[in-house]
Amino acid sequence: MRRTAGLVLVVAVVFAGCSGVLDGGSAGTTGPSTANETTGNERLAPGLTDAGVVNASALVAAHESILGNQSFTRTTNATARTANGSVLVDTSSVVRVGSPGEGLDSVVEQRGSATSVTTGGVPAHREVWTDGGPVFVNNTYANGTTRYERLPPDASGRSGAVSGGVEYALEGYGPANTSVSERRSNGTTRYVVTSDTADTTTGGEATLRLVVDERGVIHELRTETSPAGNASSPLVRTAAFSGVGTTEVPERPAWVGTAMNRTASNDTMATTNG
Repeated sequence: MRRTAGLVLVVAVVFAGCSGVLDGGSAGTTGPSTANETTGNERLAPGLTDAGVVNASALVAAHESILGNQSFTRTTNATARTANGSVLVDTSSVVRVGSPGEGLDSVVEQRGSATSVTTGGVPAHREVWTDGGPVFVNNTYANGTTRYERLPPDASGRSGAVSGGVEYALEGYGPANTSVSERRSNGTTRYVVTSDTADTTTGGEATLRLVVDERGVIHELRTETSPAGNASSPLVRTAAFSGVGTTEVPERPAWVGTAMNRTASNDTMATTNG
């Protein structure tokens, strides 16, 4: 099985021009649990059988159909290190999404020695807010400069938070070199999918860990890409979807008022030191 390209997951606020990756967490279950290997040719969730992910599009569609009409929280992280272990780029984000028509709030943090971070090519801290109207962005760079943006309303913000590259992340992972186990806890059944394949971009290996429930909701996603020849440390990306239907509607951050005052329609304004 081939991995056609390195994993790139777009952060929920693609309409705001900020690239990021998904972060991970626990499956959200507590108490005693059991894990069993699945057997036979059994359908476990849309697009998922005991052989692995057989239809990524169907799995992602089921995930989107459930999260598309509910509130949820999405947490992501990606870390790339140099060969000596120092952090090249570390990106994390938390996106809280209300039900359709309610607020969406995103916070992205980036650090590391990469030139794009240290020279201000990308913001070290980025916040995004929208409630279905204009999209307001608060960028803070490594040198302390703050830049506010006002962008046109764009419904892709919610859809980006729901999926945002998950289907692309599953490309290249099929039934080969895959195992699926069942995990039950407090009356909830989830399936843990692990898979590995070759990464044709780096010449190294790529691994996947996926936690899915019977409805097709993707609760956890973790990928690790290891370059050939130990040129650098593995690139690890994780994502977690939690608080489905229970995430509180995000309140408007205080900085949005400043952004409204300092930006004209669809214009941006940069200010130094806040």
